[in-house]
Amino acid sequence: MIRFFQSYLAAGNAPPSTAAGAATPSRKPVYTRGQIVQMAAMRRRGQIPDPEWLRWEHELVAAGREGRILGAQ
Repeated sequence: MIRFFQSYLAAGNAPPSTAAGAATPSRKPVYTRGQIVQMAAMRRRGQIPDPEWLRWEHELVAAGREGRILGAQ
């Protein structure tokens, strides 16, 4: 999964340095709705294999539980 996110960032998809993408005090990443939508689109296009997608889903659920998703309702 780390390799996937490194390639994602290397492709120029780095989040802005403020709020979105900023680490929380626990140093865990904060995600935006746009990032989540983009990851889902990549999954639909087959760009994210099953094992990486399962890790992403786990991280996304944890982020939601911990309030690390900007714009979540």
